[in-house]
Amino acid sequence: MHRRLAAFPALALALGLGLFAASPAQSGQDHEIRTANEQESEYSSAAWAYLLEIRSRGGKVLQAIQSMQDGSSSNDDLRKAMSHAKLAENASYQDDYLGRVDGVVPSSFASSHRQIVEVHRLFQASMDEFLKYWEDSNVEHIGHATAIYKQCFRRLGNATVSLDAKLEMFKAD
Repeated sequence: MHRRLAAFPALALALGLGLFAASPAQSGQDHEIRTANEQESEYSSAAWAYLLEIRSRGGKVLQAIQSMQDGSSSNDDLRKAMSHAKLAENASYQDDYLGRVDGVVPSSFASSHRQIVEVHRLFQASMDEFLKYWEDSNVEHIGHATAIYKQCFRRLGNATVSLDAKLEMFKAD
């Protein structure tokens, strides 16, 4: 787990320092602040869980492509890997992200949320396009899918930077 967190230093620091630990409420205003902090903490935790999962799924797809290219796996193995990545990423998006935030996106994370929604959309679109190749053997699908896939991971980088910056702000407060 520490290896995965090392890719996101601010997250590792925030978790290590317990910045999101809620303090007991002493007044109505403190309760509102605690609730907001809990929502922000839960949101950021859910967002990181999803971002780590999509990063992992993307890595597995790249490994499958490499294995096919070096002859250690078949074209069908790649198709299965992509199909599995599509399903697993969608499950993570639905469960790890949307399911955990339960429709509550703190306003301070609105930009991160939009980026994550777009990352999910692009990942699904890229896998759909890759998988179309096995339906009609048209190699144009591979080129188009590759372009979408690259865009997805550029957006993933942006989402990571955005969330990391938000955690840095919390750390400074």
